[in-house]
Amino acid sequence: MITEPMAYLPNNPEFAENIQVIIHLFRKKQQGAPTLAGRGTGVDDNRELYDQWAAKYETDVRSWGYVMPEKVAALVKKHAAPGSEAGLAVFDAGAGDGLSGQALLDAGFKDVVGSDLSPELVALAEKRGCYKEIIVADLSKKLTYDNDRFDLITCVGVLTYLQPDCGVLEEFCRVTKPDGLVCFTNRTDKADAWAPTLAKLETAGMWEKVVITEPMAYLPNNPEIAENIQVIIHLFRKKQPSGGGCNTM
Repeated sequence: MITEPMAYLPNNPEFAENIQVIIHLFRKKQQGAPTLAGRGTGVDDNRELYDQWAAKYETDVRSWGYVMPEKVAALVKKHAAPGSEAGLAVFDAGAGDGLSGQALLDAGFKDVVGSDLSPELVALAEKRGCYKEIIVADLSKKLTYDNDRFDLITCVGVLTYLQPDCGVLEEFCRVTKPDGLVCFTNRTDKADAWAPTLAKLETAGMWEKVVITEPMAYLPNNPEIAENIQVIIHLFRKKQPSGGGCNTM
């Protein structure tokens, strides 16, 4: 913000009519923090972004008020069978540096594996110690896991970087056990593009909606995001097969 000129020393005859003052207000940008709102879906570009950002990722996102890992962990715990958390096989897809895995562990989920596109983030997640296994993987490609491998899949803050037609949600359904849960977040500026894919899977009988939350704050302390973009949590349950569906993929 830069104001219009205003009176400086209005009662000083030397200044009153000849010299005014302007107030300048600037916000210091976080050094090294990337611009997120307009990110594309290029795999190489996003791998490079997160590799370079990895060391400061947690500090930056927490300073922006990022609590989605904890909100997702709380939601899936609420909808899992009471007391079952420790025995459920969980896949944290797009695990980052392990914030989401740590939130799952803190919520009582013990059998958690993960993957992320960024080798640098995977290295940090390994050090956190919240995963039984974590690998480098591209979620726009077919998953390496067998059908019906997991009781629960979480995917926090990742669909932003994927195209709706890449098959990731179909793959989540394939590797989830019947009656298992698939939970993911999506930004409000991306949700409309993904809506047809969500509806297609529901119409095909592959999963059923458990809950889709109202939009909520995403990065409330990030001036680029705070007032423009919110986030929605989606939770679906894989339906029992009826001669087709996920198990045939």
